[in-house]
Parts: sequence; C-alpha cells; structure tokens
Amino acid sequence: MRTWKKKKKKSALAPSFIAAVGLVVTALIAALVLQRTLPRREAVADRLPPPEFASLLPAGAEAAAGGALEIPDLPQSSYAVGFKAQDGNIAVALIAWDKQQSRYVLASTLVLDAGGARLESVPTLTLMMLGRGAPVAIVAKGSAGAYTDGVFIIMRQGGKLRFIAKQDKDGKAGVAFFLSGASVKHSEQVDFGDVDGDGTKDAVVTQSDVDDRGVKHETVSAYMLKENVFTYDQELSRLFTLSKSVFPEPPVPSTIP
Repeated sequence: MRTWKKKKKKSALAPSFIAAVGLVVTALIAALVLQRTLPRREAVADRLPPPEFASLLPAGAEAAAGGALEIPDLPQSSYAVGFKAQDGNIAVALIAWDKQQSRYVLASTLVLDAGGARLESVPTLTLMMLGRGAPVAIVAKGSAGAYTDGVFIIMRQGGKLRFIAKQDKDGKAGVAFFLSGASVKHSEQVDFGDVDGDGTKDAVVTQSDVDDRGVKHETVSAYMLKENVFTYDQELSRLFTLSKSVFPEPPVPSTIP
C-alpha cells in the first residue's frame, strides 16, 4: 500500500497553512502600529474641545450649542463659532492657528448687524461653496423675529471675518443679509444656486403676499454673484416673477374629507 504518499502530501500543505496564518497576523500587527503612529484627521471635539473654545471667546460670551464650524485651510484648519456677547450682540468668532504661539487663538469677531437688522438668537453655521473663483462662504442663520429667520453670508479674509456685500434694487450697497420665514399672509424665502450658468451660486428671494381676497402674489428678486457681491439683476427678477404668475405652483390639496 502506498500510504506514505498521502502522508507526504498532507505534510506539504501544513507549512503553507502556517505561512498564511503568519501573514494575516503580521498584517494585523502592522495595521495596529500604523493606526497608532500615523497622523489622523481629528474631530473638532478632539482637536479643540468646548472648554477651550469657551476660554478663547470674549468674556461673558455664550457659545452656540454644537461647538464650532471647521473651515478647511492649510496647514491648519480654522473655526467659526457663533456666540452671544455680554452686551447682547450676536456675533461670530474666528479661531485660527497662531504659528508663533503654536496654539489656537481668537483672531477676530464679527457682530451680525445689517444696518439695524440683527439676529435674536445664536446662529447655526454652515459652509457653502460659492463656486469657481469665489470664496467659501459661511452661512449664519438665526431668529430675526416672529416667524422669521435672518441669514448672513460671511467669508474669511486673512485673519478676519467679513460680510459678503449685497447691492439692492435701488442701488444701495450693504451686507449680504436675507430674510426667510412665513406668516399667515406673508412669506419670504431665499435659495442659493447657479442661475445664469457662470459656475457661481446666486441668491433668489421669493416673496409671497396674500391679499384680503385670499389671492397670493409672488415677487422674485434675483441677486447675481459678481466679484463677490450679490448684485440685483432687474431683467432676471422680472422673468422669474413673470414665470411665477404664468406658471403658478399647484394648490396644496386639502386634507379635509
């Protein structure tokens, strides 16, 4: 009987199996070492915890719940933090990395005020890509009164935060501030998108009013982003308003049987 051949075949498989197990174990050890030694992308809470944020804000400031908004930058990210100042003003702070001190510092603050139009609550902050050749914007949104939110559009310029400008229908220049909200007879909504196909986001404000007869009238104002300024465009505004009147939105079906 040739039983010695079968035994020889089994013994040949054993070293291969052992080698495979060894490779798996080696790979696991290498992955663990790399995980512990290579730099990783830390969350805001890991890199700059809330207690440190509080210590960097002006005295008496009340920070927004949810921490900070990270602004991607090289070599270190910066952060925007919404807060309520001791004097009651609503503001946004820029916290940036100081190379000389090798730590994060309060670089600047910006009070959210558009010529008397202010927020009543600490804003929520989000990033918005304005498009090709345009800066990354910070959208600060908070309560501006009953049923109404105020929206400020901010950008970082060096070590400071500043408003993106807006030019209204009457040619008056100011900061990029928009209203968004609705009541029983009036509503105002702002949307951002590329309207004219130039690769940058524009602002479209739709204002609706309901008269005493219950008829809704809508007016659209289009603001094109030109050289970092939201500029009112009369022709596009007229066309959008006309399309609203020619192709009105279908009425909401009643839920009452």
